[in-house]
Amino acid sequence: MTLLSPDQLEQALWASTELLREQVDLYDYKNHVFGLFVLKRLHDVFVERVQALVAAEGMSRKRADGVVQEQYGIYPQTARWPGLQERKKGIGEALDKAVAAVEEHQPALAGVLSVAQYQGHKRLSDEVLHPLMNHIGALKLGDADLEAPSRLGEVCEGLVRRYAAESGKRGGAFSTPGPVSQLLLRLAEPLPGHSLYDPSCGAAGTLLDAWRMLGGQPDGGAALFGQEKLPATWAMAKLCAYFHGVDMSLELGDTLVEPRHLSPEGLLPRFDRIVAQLPFTVKNWWTPLEAEAAEPPPADGKKRRRKRPAEPNYKKLVDEHQRFGYGIPPRSFGDYAFVQHVLATLKEDGRAALVMPHDVLFRDGDEGRIRNGLLFGSQGQSGDRIEAVIALPPALFYGSGMPTCVVVLNKNKPAGLRNKVIIVDASKEYGRGRVQNTLRQEDIEHILRAYRAAVDEETEEPDYLRLVGLREIKQGHRGNLNVQRYFAQDEAAEVVDAEALATELAALTEQEQALDARLAAFFSEEEGWRAEEGELEGCLALTDEKLELLSSQYAAERKLRPSRIQALLNRGYGTRRMGKWSPHQSFKPSALGVIPGNWEVCKLGELAAPLAAAAEGELLEATVGGSWRRAGAGLGTALPPNAFAYDPARLYQGALARHVGEAPALAAADQQAFALDEARISPAFLECYRQSEGWRFCLERLGAAVEGVEFGFEALAEMPLPVPPMSEQRKLVEEWARQDEALLALQQRLLQWQARRDALVARFPAED
Repeated sequence: MTLLSPDQLEQALWASTELLREQVDLYDYKNHVFGLFVLKRLHDVFVERVQALVAAEGMSRKRADGVVQEQYGIYPQTARWPGLQERKKGIGEALDKAVAAVEEHQPALAGVLSVAQYQGHKRLSDEVLHPLMNHIGALKLGDADLEAPSRLGEVCEGLVRRYAAESGKRGGAFSTPGPVSQLLLRLAEPLPGHSLYDPSCGAAGTLLDAWRMLGGQPDGGAALFGQEKLPATWAMAKLCAYFHGVDMSLELGDTLVEPRHLSPEGLLPRFDRIVAQLPFTVKNWWTPLEAEAAEPPPADGKKRRRKRPAEPNYKKLVDEHQRFGYGIPPRSFGDYAFVQHVLATLKEDGRAALVMPHDVLFRDGDEGRIRNGLLFGSQGQSGDRIEAVIALPPALFYGSGMPTCVVVLNKNKPAGLRNKVIIVDASKEYGRGRVQNTLRQEDIEHILRAYRAAVDEETEEPDYLRLVGLREIKQGHRGNLNVQRYFAQDEAAEVVDAEALATELAALTEQEQALDARLAAFFSEEEGWRAEEGELEGCLALTDEKLELLSSQYAAERKLRPSRIQALLNRGYGTRRMGKWSPHQSFKPSALGVIPGNWEVCKLGELAAPLAAAAEGELLEATVGGSWRRAGAGLGTALPPNAFAYDPARLYQGALARHVGEAPALAAADQQAFALDEARISPAFLECYRQSEGWRFCLERLGAAVEGVEFGFEALAEMPLPVPPMSEQRKLVEEWARQDEALLALQQRLLQWQARRDALVARFPAED
């Protein structure tokens, strides 16, 4: 008899999802497949045990049935597979009863299988369920039929990874890539006997990696704890642990609002180590306040069209566990709420390693104040809590191109690290993938080797790792931990990794195409929404994922914009394009690198003259998308179309204001302004060039890209500029304008899908 290997079983179970693919969104129905697998496995093991008793003891099948139940627990008739598979009608109702009966007699599965309700789903009709059950029913899942029964946990984990990859961005919520889990665990360094906690454990992949790391014994080698907010994801975590035979405490609930791991006195426990991929930029994170702000039900009990709820005041937040001593994070960004929960549950000699969005390192406002408190102390709270920040490569996570980092927290740093932060730029070393990048083993080892050298010997590695004192972080960077600020920016480092961004964009495009195929069941351009009321939640989830993908594409395209501008400058206009060659027959070296032979490099002071100081007024500042808005108040001096104005103390932001269309820029009293010689350089060309990598690089070299540095026109006059012939300047501006139009079209798609989401919500008024 050929035994079924773990890989074959995983593939066979995955094939069952293909039966559902055209009928349902696999993300919403993955637990249904897991549930059927469990029911069939329980049946085959039970039958195997009964047959073994009949053969060995010569007892009747009925007697053997009773003995097996006495030894291993009751196996109710309503849950037995043959009766379920034989049904042609009412299959969903029968499965729900079977699941309830199993959970009643199997404490380890309580609440796990019933997460998936089979009855009442229009897309899970008898016609869909019957072939699915026949497929799973054909699998022989007894111990004697499997090559490695002890590896069923690996099969479950493999399915979880497949579902994560299939589900795009939503998949990242329940599965952390294995190499990232390995990095977190090796940074945290859990030891046998430690308690290890994951406050956003997903399908428990990182906790299971910790179990394997500590020897893979049934007791885990350490006390393992996790909490997960989503019931379906929590159920997958419980099943993975169940089939591995691992004893871990996995709780269901909102970690921020209702932490479930508490002492008998209701106090938060303290853990030796905490590792987590925290939810990325969670919004509306304190549900009690959100519920209070929701619209009250109408007195007459009638339906009302949804209204935009009042925005709750998070300053009124009351936490019975007093975790937010560093400050209350804003409603739109709950990242630092999780960080403070981690600190509140970490022992005084504990360490935590957390994956977070990279922008938590530099966002201002309330988050900036919390970050400064973690670094320097505040409001009676101790500082020096951040041991390290590590910039990770792009596109490591399922369905997300969001830049990420690892933040290491330590309440008791080694003496050599006190009042210092290890800052690592590991963003450039990774294995490229068509859809998703990965941390290779050599990349992980490089991080750990450099990290240990910093801890043990206080050594740095040029362009990779620095040990930065809190004084420098405070005085030189005002608490901003953006990793790129701490490394010398040479020309190569300034250029955006266009290849990596192109990989990310290709991945996002592929994910969007897959998502559009799933959306097609509910929406078409011709007919609009076809969703029924019971499908609202699933449609909203898909639409939100669409919006996230479009937002990520837009962000990536914007990030590529400076490098695309620079690419045109580097080659001159028109190298082989549309079958035509560039007119450039020669190139020459210059202060800006190699340029076409008929270009010049001139200093800004040779092309512009300063204007007289402006009267009190206001300045038009650049905003997202290259549009302009008024800043400040009062009357100001209008600039002529060939002039630019800027704030000498804020040139580090790269902002220049100029006449745009019919709207003149107005220079304020604290602004400086200059006018260009339009016979030599087009204002439109300079407006585009100032957004290039070359402009930013030269600002760095001149010392103007440092916050707080006053940079007057005399200094700015030294800025070198490429000066093509006027005809080429016009062509370059036209090409950049085409790129802007493509970016604007993407922005319009984003707005269009936001309107479609609003229309979907409006179709189904809330019932109060």
